[in-house]
Amino acid sequence: MSESKKRKRRIQRLTALALAVLITVAGFCGFSGYSSAATSKGVVTTHGARLNVRTGPSTSYRVITSLNNGTTVTVTGSSGSWYKISYGSGKSGYVYGRYLKLAGDTVTYPVTAKVTNGTVPLNLRQKATTSSGILAKIPRGSSIRITGKYNSSWYAAEYNGKSGYVYASYIVLPEGSENTSSGGGSTSSAPGYAYPKVMLDVPLYSQFDSRWSGLKLGKSSATIAQSGCVVCGLAQIETYLSGSQVTPADMLKKLSFDSGGNVYWPGGSRAYSGSDYLSVIYKQLSSGNPVLVGGFTPAGKQHWVLVTGYNKNSNSLSASNFTVNDCSGRYSTLAAYQSAYSRFYKIVYISSK
Repeated sequence: MSESKKRKRRIQRLTALALAVLITVAGFCGFSGYSSAATSKGVVTTHGARLNVRTGPSTSYRVITSLNNGTTVTVTGSSGSWYKISYGSGKSGYVYGRYLKLAGDTVTYPVTAKVTNGTVPLNLRQKATTSSGILAKIPRGSSIRITGKYNSSWYAAEYNGKSGYVYASYIVLPEGSENTSSGGGSTSSAPGYAYPKVMLDVPLYSQFDSRWSGLKLGKSSATIAQSGCVVCGLAQIETYLSGSQVTPADMLKKLSFDSGGNVYWPGGSRAYSGSDYLSVIYKQLSSGNPVLVGGFTPAGKQHWVLVTGYNKNSNSLSASNFTVNDCSGRYSTLAAYQSAYSRFYKIVYISSK
C-alpha cells in the first residue's frame, strides 16, 4: 500500500473516532434542534390576504410561495412562533402561526373569554412560548379578547390595548371549553376525578441556545450544551417560582459543581426516589411546584426533564399524561422520556410553600 493511501486511511479512522466521541459527549444530556410534533391539519386564515411560505422560521428567510386564504396544509412541527408545513406535492416551508387555524378549532374569532379564577395572574406574552417576554399580568376572573387559536397550547389575545399570547389552559371560552382550570397551577374544576388536570406556566430554556450553550459547568470541560439539562431545569424552576427571568447563564452563577461538572443541588431542594414517585409528582404540581425527573438509559447515560403539568382529568395516574419541558427538545411527555431513559433515578423539586 502506498504511503498516501496509508495517510488517507489514518485520517479516515481519526475522523470516525472524533465523530464518535462528539456524539457520545453531546448525547449526555440530549441533543436536538428543530422541534417536531405529530402531524395535523391546518387552514390558512388570513381573512382574504395570501400567506407567505418561507424557507425558514422568520421573516428574514426567502419567500417560496404564498397560499390563498382557506388553503388546507399539513402541520409537521413548529419553531418559535412559526409552523413547519407541507403543501402541494411534497413541498414544505414555514408560515407564521397566527394565520393558521388548526383542525378541530370551531370557534369563530374574535371572542370575549374569561381568565379562570385563582390568585396568580395570567401572563400575556410577546410570543407563544413561556420563555418570551411578559406584556401584562391579567388578574384571574378578568375578561379578555381572544383573537385566534395559535396552537393547542396558546391563544392569540388582546388585553388593555396590548396584543400577545396567553396559555390556553387558563382561558374559558363562552361556548365552554375543556381548558378549564382553577388557576395558579392548581387542579381543574373536574368533580368526580381523582386526578384533575393541572398545568403550570413554566418557561422552556434550550441547552443549545447560543447565549449560554458554550458556558462551562464549574471548572469542568463540560458545557451546558453537552451536560446542562439540570442547570436549564433549575433555571426554569427559579424563573417560575420567582416571577422574574433567570436564564441558565444566570443560574450557572448561583450553582456549585464538582470537578466532573456534576451540580450540587441548591438549598431548599427536596429529593424522592420511592416507587410511588408519580403520585408525589402530581401532589407537587397541584401545589404549584414543577418537578425534575432524572433517569438513565440501559447503557448508563443520564438525562433530566422538568414535569410541568398533567394534561387529562383521570382516576389513575399515567406517565403519558404528564407533560415535560425537555431542554434537549426531544420529549414532551414523561412516558416518551422514560421510553429512552427507562431506569428511574429520582425526582427533585423546590417547594414554593
